[in-house]
Amino acid sequence: MHKVTCPICETVFEIPQGTKLKERLTCPNCFAQLALYEHKGKKVLACALCKNPNFDPEECGDCERRREKKEAIIKEGKL
Repeated sequence: MHKVTCPICETVFEIPQGTKLKERLTCPNCFAQLALYEHKGKKVLACALCKNPNFDPEECGDCERRREKKEAIIKEGKL
């Protein structure tokens, strides 16, 4: 197993053997939606939506757009 650090809450946890790059994972502590990437030969977790290892949903345009779209769908009662 390989240990990684959540970029949100900084929890260190193990990922299952055989986890592939770009595979989506959930932090067991804060439940952030992350994906596994390789950066400078090292496996790291980043936002599953925008792929930014410096996760900041307030500054991320891609994450912000998706969050707004989901909120609009919820308001319309479609979700």
